[in-house]
Amino acid sequence: MAKPDLVAFVTSHFLVDKGSLLASEDAWRSPPKCASYGCALIQWARQAHAIASQVRRLSGESASVHMFTPCLHPSIGAALSADDAAVRVVVHRHYHGGLQRAISSLHEYAEKARCCHEWRGKAVYMMLRWVIFAMEREARVAVYLDLDVEIMPRLSALLAEMPGATRDSDDLVTATGRDWAALVSCFDRSRQFALLSYPDHSSPVHGAVLIARPNMTLFKDGIALIRRTGAFGPFNLTLGWDHVGPPHEVVSHDDHIWRRRRGHTHLLDKDNWDFVNADTDQGFFFHMLRVRNKLGGDLRLTECAEDEPGAKRSWPKRAPPSSPETFWFHYGAMGGEKPDGVLRRWHWVQSQRVCARVESINYFADGSEVLLRSLLWARRAVAEVDYLQRWLAEQPHALKGTGAKSVPAIQLDICAASLATGLGCLAQNNKSTINIGGRPARVRGRHPAWKTSRSATLAEIVSMLIPRAEDSTELARQGTRLAASLGGEHAFLGRAIPLLASAQRIGGSYTIVPRWNDVGVQRHKGAAPH
Repeated sequence: MAKPDLVAFVTSHFLVDKGSLLASEDAWRSPPKCASYGCALIQWARQAHAIASQVRRLSGESASVHMFTPCLHPSIGAALSADDAAVRVVVHRHYHGGLQRAISSLHEYAEKARCCHEWRGKAVYMMLRWVIFAMEREARVAVYLDLDVEIMPRLSALLAEMPGATRDSDDLVTATGRDWAALVSCFDRSRQFALLSYPDHSSPVHGAVLIARPNMTLFKDGIALIRRTGAFGPFNLTLGWDHVGPPHEVVSHDDHIWRRRRGHTHLLDKDNWDFVNADTDQGFFFHMLRVRNKLGGDLRLTECAEDEPGAKRSWPKRAPPSSPETFWFHYGAMGGEKPDGVLRRWHWVQSQRVCARVESINYFADGSEVLLRSLLWARRAVAEVDYLQRWLAEQPHALKGTGAKSVPAIQLDICAASLATGLGCLAQNNKSTINIGGRPARVRGRHPAWKTSRSATLAEIVSMLIPRAEDSTELARQGTRLAASLGGEHAFLGRAIPLLASAQRIGGSYTIVPRWNDVGVQRHKGAAPH
């Protein structure tokens, strides 16, 4: 048996067909269903591969990338691992059967009982990410990252902006790799936790980023709990999973939830389980790792983030973060449609043959910021796919027989065609405008049409951000400067989240949250009721 890797970077993607069944593993053959998702998966895999490659080089141990999805064929893994074949990219076409059946039982229960809105829809399948705890044979550490998480947002842009650039020639890429390597190594050496995560505005566990220690015993215990829930009744907002009890009674006094900023989570303020995704993945992970088992923690409150002054060290100290600082960005938490969703909307407009006539920007995105960040995402996807197509063409195994394209080449073509369709639609539009008045004057001055105006048309934006091969070199340079100005060094818009910032550096310190006694009076741990 092969030795497990130090770390596996993992994402989970699913499609739900009619009849509540997960889509077949051959869904990749259907471009209308998988084209935009394929682009998102390709770009995610390339970013994850770059990070895994840095971790391998710095730690001296193996690393890999794993995707659970029906929208890519396993054979594309070799292309996605271009630049460092020692870091495998593995495409899993199906999930663990027991986990899939258990989650489906929740859906079936909700359909029969006509209850449980989240279980009746697609949200219940977000629990498929529990599969990371079944990966004992693959890796000692599993880093789960949602498909709509930008791990290293500037990476793909390098291929277009810097001729001859590689993933080792940019300070941001190497600094990001060092910080992930430090985090993974710190977590691997520790034995206190099996899960580190971040909280979000409502939930104690943000399901978009999870650092886990695979454990088959824990994995099977989770499946058993899901099956019991699917057999005996709906999720209870007062008592939670397995009807364990109200949070103030059942969450350990030592859990990091009691050091959250007050008013930042429903769990503490209302003493119930009515927070975002409590009845699906986020509540399930919190229950399994921090209520049923005392094995989870808030990353910012551990020494795998920056040390807090006077903190008691329970595991090896992590090295200070690199400069420039490492960030991650979650489209789903920022509001508005995700970039691949915007791309599908552009496809719809093109199918209606109204690309040039649409006057409302809402047909394209939820606002100018969403549109701009979607275009920056598309810019990186175009650059990445072009790079991989050229890499694949140079490989001796790229063709299957005379005149026949390989499956990876076909998949890249599908993504390229999807991007060309969406961007081509936008490039026809001179009616819809974007307000750029809030952008720096140096940005507005890059384009002749913007020098005296506070807005730009979609066609002008597209021509600048994604210049065609026949466009002038100067226009391409202007587009590069524009992308950097709009998105900064991270090449996207929105609030990024520092990877290794401690609780004291996130805009407000964590404080002890008052607990409730049995008559509902709030009190601090160990203090007399007021």
